[in-house]
Amino acid sequence: MDASITALVTALATPLTYIAAVVLGLEKATLLATAGAFISVAGTYLVLSPQPGSTVSIIGFLLAFGAALSWVIYTLILRVKLAGYDQNVVMFWTSLFGTVFTVPAYIALAPRGGLEVGLLEAALILYVAAVPGALGYTLWNLGVERVGASKSAVFIPLVPLTAAILGWLLLGETLSIKQAIGATLIIAGIVAVVWRR
Repeated sequence: MDASITALVTALATPLTYIAAVVLGLEKATLLATAGAFISVAGTYLVLSPQPGSTVSIIGFLLAFGAALSWVIYTLILRVKLAGYDQNVVMFWTSLFGTVFTVPAYIALAPRGGLEVGLLEAALILYVAAVPGALGYTLWNLGVERVGASKSAVFIPLVPLTAAILGWLLLGETLSIKQAIGATLIIAGIVAVVWRR
């Protein structure tokens, strides 16, 4: 399955988190917030713009949807069960369980003799572990604790938008009118959810 389609399915974490938070009574539903959550996903669709002939694998779709659903559950657990806990403790246990579940997958999927890791690969692994891993999760946990699940989740569509902007600035990629409209919708959706009454 194409990366853009996978990212689109993952962006469903935004409305799913909002709906789950409302159903569980964690947050109140408002028309503006509901519209904002779905508008931001529509914007994500326009930014990613699946190319004609993009392939959709049922297994790939289910895996991407499972990832989105896992993110929703993680965010709601943070909101309900882990509020008030020290964020360093939360980060430690998140990392520990992530490692415990990842190592068997690595062993099962790695070629015989394991994967060869050179200096560049080791540096990239350390970067991913430190910046998007430790720092990213810590900031996300703090955000969920301070503003709630659905207000935090609405920022998920900023990931593909940021990637598109960085591609334009650093790699010389072109931004289409459709992507510009999508960016506007993402920002409008975020504003609608964050400033809801």
